[in-house]
Amino acid sequence: MKCKEFIVDEVYTCAPNTSVGEVAQQMRTRGIGFVPVADGSGRITATITDRDLCIHVLGTGKGPDVSVGDVMTTGAVCCHTEEDLASAERKMAENQVQRIVIVDDDQRAVGVISQADLARAESDAQRTQTVFKAVHSPTPPSSPPL
Repeated sequence: MKCKEFIVDEVYTCAPNTSVGEVAQQMRTRGIGFVPVADGSGRITATITDRDLCIHVLGTGKGPDVSVGDVMTTGAVCCHTEEDLASAERKMAENQVQRIVIVDDDQRAVGVISQADLARAESDAQRTQTVFKAVHSPTPPSSPPL
């Protein structure tokens, strides 16, 4: 199955200059915890998660007016719409991420696939467990952005 066959059409993105308060409100309204960050031409360059907001904003005493660019996770992990789900699983495991941005030929977001989405679609329980373990294996903590 190709990634494009698996995604929901609507994906919310933000720009690096968007306030974290606005992103948090969108997360709450939409029931999401992950937002791809797009540059001025719409290409995905980073992500921001509910965890980023907790650790890098609230945890450091910053307020809602801080820009996403100050706390986002750079180097978004992406899959092209034509890649298969196995490729998405592999990239999620290799990069230890729970969500992956699905992009078109112009590197613009067209959807997001989560680890939970893959688990629901996967008929091979062993393979699902392998991806889960790889994503959740311990790694050294990263330094928060300055």
